[in-house]
Amino acid sequence: MSGRPHITITESVEVLLEIRKHQKRILAYNKIQMLYLFQSKQVETVREVSSILGKNETTIHRWLFQYKEGGIENLLKNRQIFGRPKKFSVEVAALVQQELRDPEGFSSYKEVHLWLWLIKEIPSSYQAVYSLVKGELKSKLKIPRPRSSEQKSTAINEFKNTLHQQIKALLVKVPEQVKKYKKWILWCSDETRLGLHTIQRRKLTLRGVKPVGRHQWKFKCFWLYGAVSPSTGRSFFWEFSHLDRVCFQAYLEQLSLEYPNELQIIQVDNAPGHLLSTSELPDNIILLFQPPHCPEVNPTERVWEYIKEFLGWLVFSNLDELRVKVQEILASLTNHVIGFLTGWSWILHSLSLAHL
Repeated sequence: MSGRPHITITESVEVLLEIRKHQKRILAYNKIQMLYLFQSKQVETVREVSSILGKNETTIHRWLFQYKEGGIENLLKNRQIFGRPKKFSVEVAALVQQELRDPEGFSSYKEVHLWLWLIKEIPSSYQAVYSLVKGELKSKLKIPRPRSSEQKSTAINEFKNTLHQQIKALLVKVPEQVKKYKKWILWCSDETRLGLHTIQRRKLTLRGVKPVGRHQWKFKCFWLYGAVSPSTGRSFFWEFSHLDRVCFQAYLEQLSLEYPNELQIIQVDNAPGHLLSTSELPDNIILLFQPPHCPEVNPTERVWEYIKEFLGWLVFSNLDELRVKVQEILASLTNHVIGFLTGWSWILHSLSLAHL
């Protein structure tokens, strides 16, 4: 394997130097360099060329065989690639893209690789799958929003499609209040817990640098009750110590006093603290219950996410410090910001159909 090659190089040293000068690929350059070294008598054996070029002796022998079979033209010809494809066809890429549109998603790039190989019977390398999914399709691992296993599969779409009908049905049941207040408005209401336990969020660092965040395990907290109006961008927040019926009733009374001349339709979830009887509600408030286990239909959730982004990795020594920061954030929530966060098209469409 390491002996002298038994071939005749027909090109002169000068011609080989000229050909080498015009090579743009390092592989082609090395092939011509091999011929030049033999023709200029700088080396005599394959082992010497292998040492100089940093190539395996088997590779040098293969190059020499290619030259012997068809000269420089055959030597420089791109080698046929065997084995699994490095890239996928347009059809396969479209197939993967369609599967990635499913919100269930994949848990890893390896799972995509196995899905293609075992389910679709398309042979591929992991690197090819990774390049397709992340490089071409711009897909990446994300933190999914949890969805309750008890959620009815059609509940969200049914609620979106019938919201205007539900609003009209509620108004039909209270003709005296409708006649009394003339103006009606839909609020979406929810509560969130804010405390001294540090809120964790992602951090951006260079590759290979593990981000670090200061964290404290203190569990003192309070509850922030909130209501937002997707159509007007108005909002109303109030702090309470607990999440229960008593606090929720007190919150509705404050909201009623803030807007005494309007009939308030309040969308809430099915938490036990929201289950108030008609006699426990202020005169100008009606409750609209969203489907069980479906926080996705309540835009107030987006407001909580927005607020907590400002609190990520902040450490407070006591609740008063936290309250000051929360008040600063709430003061920045203009009608425009609230409208941007909560003005989902399907809600605004439903309000238009309900004439609100």
